[in-house]
Amino acid sequence: MIDLYSNDTNELVGTITDADLRVLVDALEEESEEVRTYYACRRRDCSRVFRDSDGYSDLIQGGFDSSRASVRTCPKCGAVLYLAEVDCSQKTETWECPQKECNFSEECAPPSAR
Repeated sequence: MIDLYSNDTNELVGTITDADLRVLVDALEEESEEVRTYYACRRRDCSRVFRDSDGYSDLIQGGFDSSRASVRTCPKCGAVLYLAEVDCSQKTETWECPQKECNFSEECAPPSAR
């Protein structure tokens, strides 16, 4: 049993079992998985964003527009790949896996060169 105290008065307000605490921790972990990171293009007029869960899309008026969405997945681990480099002179894109334990990377022609 774990005693629960009021933050304001330090009075004992109740108890909770270890099993109940585990349920709360599990619920918080599930909730935190819902929070996703996204990275925005740094150019002023660019609306392109990359989201860890969905790949590339556009952020327009505070919402994600998936009409021009594109996603590439890692053939080794299944994570969403990100565009690491664009070499305009060679007309190649380098896509990499963000997972620390995965070293997948590939070069390919950009859509405009296909």
